[in-house]
This record gives sequence, structure tokens and C-alpha cells, in this order.
Amino acid sequence: MSTHLSKSTAQAGQLDPTFGVEGVVVPPLSASAVRSMAMWENEQVICVLWTAPSFSLVQYDVNGNIDNSFGLNGVAEGSFANAPISSLPALILLQKKERKILVIGGAQSDVGNGHLAITRFNENGTPDLVFGRKVLPFPREPAHQTPLANGCLQEDGKILLSYGYRLIENGSTIQESGFIVRLTSDGVLDTDFGNGEGFVEVRFKDKDSVVSSIAVQSDGSIIAGGTMSSKYLILARFKPDGVLDTSFGVDGYAMLNIDKHVSENLLDFNVHEDKITCVGSVRTPGIEAFVTRFLQNGKIDQTFNNGVPLYHVLGVGGGWRTLAIQEDNKIVVAGSDVKTPSTLFWGRFNEDGTPDSVFTDHGATTGLVGNAWQLAVQSSKNRIVLAGESFEINRRVAQIYGIEK
Repeated sequence: MSTHLSKSTAQAGQLDPTFGVEGVVVPPLSASAVRSMAMWENEQVICVLWTAPSFSLVQYDVNGNIDNSFGLNGVAEGSFANAPISSLPALILLQKKERKILVIGGAQSDVGNGHLAITRFNENGTPDLVFGRKVLPFPREPAHQTPLANGCLQEDGKILLSYGYRLIENGSTIQESGFIVRLTSDGVLDTDFGNGEGFVEVRFKDKDSVVSSIAVQSDGSIIAGGTMSSKYLILARFKPDGVLDTSFGVDGYAMLNIDKHVSENLLDFNVHEDKITCVGSVRTPGIEAFVTRFLQNGKIDQTFNNGVPLYHVLGVGGGWRTLAIQEDNKIVVAGSDVKTPSTLFWGRFNEDGTPDSVFTDHGATTGLVGNAWQLAVQSSKNRIVLAGESFEINRRVAQIYGIEK
């Protein structure tokens, strides 16, 4: 895929040569991945990188030039606790009203085990000493973190967090569950949620469950998504107080129920205009990436690909890891295949699920080695921004890609 193009001649889906160097930004750190990113109102990009055993924040202007006024020469360093084995960042959220930066993740106390954690920075990259570094008591006992923590902000500024964990005994999993935790905007457990405790435990249909993502609908309902029994994609809806909403889907849950799927893995979802667009991978028995959409009430959206998931084979097989919805309701996705090293893919589909014919390779493109972590849309620059990683000489290298929109 050629990157030596001008902005005026670059095709939608190709690297935008006006972003970074020929469409790519490499952060000035020895980091394995850009785990998450967010954008301020002026579409400046701020990202969190895992620089084990800690993490770093880096801020860029809209064209991928480092903002040296942020932190120390554009970089702010942080961790979740004084001396964990590792501070594993997963998500960055911007409290735009307060002009604060939240970093959410896991504080690992020993190999594989840890707790949900959150900390906050000021807009200029200095630590918010009033908010502090919080390691929350979830789970109650040290357990293997699975998957990465997730979260979102409510309209009232409260902070919703999700966290998955696995209890292992004698080398075997004895329980897999998740939590939804709600904090006030200042980071205090919200006793108006979860029967006065500030959290609810999530076990989809009382089965082993992985909670991979969380979002809020316009009426304040909370959507939690993940995988049940290591096999089934599942969504659950909770009322604003944390009680399961049994009017959603069937008895509070929405599933695909497709016989040909050997297993399903929900990797991300997005709530846009209250519809729930999901991406991930399925085994059929080959590995295929999928996109599907549910209505606000948990029913399958028949206007998207006639009510069935949209499948793609990525290289030797893989999944869509992240998605973003453009202002014209087109769906941008990114992911990778399962080979080593993996190949990076991105694509775009119309609102009805048909491939976007103006996007490179009729809706999906490849050519780079790496993994995808998070997508965002820079409307002012007609650009898609993808946070991820590449591979160089047996090591992972954090990268940010600017893609022509």
C-alpha cells in the first residue's frame, strides 16, 4: 500500500501523509502499544502507552506533532500504586468539563493477579494529587485479570468501570466473573448504584462471564457486553441504579443464537443513537471477523446486513478489535489476524452493512504488520486515527496511524 501521496490524491482508507511522517506517528518512548487514546474538543490526541512496569501519557496536535507544553516535553509518566509489579493501562477518558484526564487499568500485585485501578491527571499532564491513585477492592481477593479494564462517562459526570477476573485453583479456573463499578466524578464509590455498595457483580445468566466493554444509552441505561461460558457473545442492560433491566432482549440479555458459530468473542461495541454495534471474532470453525448490530431494546437490527452478522476473513483468520462511528453513520473497524507477527487490517462499512466502495479495497485494506487497539475520527481533518502497535526485530513498537477518511 503506497504512502507517498499528497492529501489531495490519497484515497479514502490509505495513510494520510499529512499526519505524522507519511501517516505514522511513533511515540518518543520504548513502549509496547498505544493502549487507548482520546481527543479534546480541538481534536488534539492524547494517548496512554504501556511502558512496563508503568505507563505514560503523550499529547499530539491534530497533525501528529508532539505537544511539548504537556507534561515534560510532551510526556507525563504515571502508575496506579507505589510498588505494584505492573501498572497495566487500558483506557483513557477525558472529563472535559473539569479539564481532567482519567487513566483506568489494573494494578498487578503479582504475575497475572491484580485489582481495578484509576488515577487522574490535570490538563497539562501533572498528576491530580487531590484525586490520587486509587486501587479499588475489586475483586475481593487477588485474581487473574481478564480482559483489560474498560469504562465510560455518564452524562452527569459519574465514572462507570468494568473489570473481569478469573479465580484459579490448582491450575484450573473455578470461576470467571466481572464487575461494574460506579464512581462519582471525584472518584468516590457511588452508593446510589448497586444496592448501596457502588458496584454490581456480572455473571451473564449466572454463567462464567467475561465483561469486555461498557457503554451508556441516552436514557441512562447501562450496556455491558462480553462473552458467556467462553463461547457466546452476550449483552446485558442494567438500569441506572445497577438492577438488571429484564425488558431488554430476552430477560435482560441479547445474544446472536447462530448455530454455525462454534464460539464467539465480543471485543468491542459502540452505542450510537442508542443502537449497539458489536465487533469481534467467531469460529465457524475457521476464524472470521464480524460486525453486527442490535437495536436499543436488544433485538437484532434487521436493517444491518438483513439481520445477520457481516463476516470477513482477515488474512489467516482474525477479528475486528475496535470500531468508531462517523458522523455520517458509516462504521470504521480495525483488527488483526492471528499469525505471528500479525497483519493489521482496517475497513469501513455503510450504515446498512454494505462495504464502502470508496474506501480502499472496497471496504477493507491491509499491508502493515501490527495490532489495533482503538479508533477515533478527526472530523475537522477528514481523518481516521488508529492507535496500535507494530513489530520490529521481535519487539512491539507503539504507533499511531492517520488514515484518509
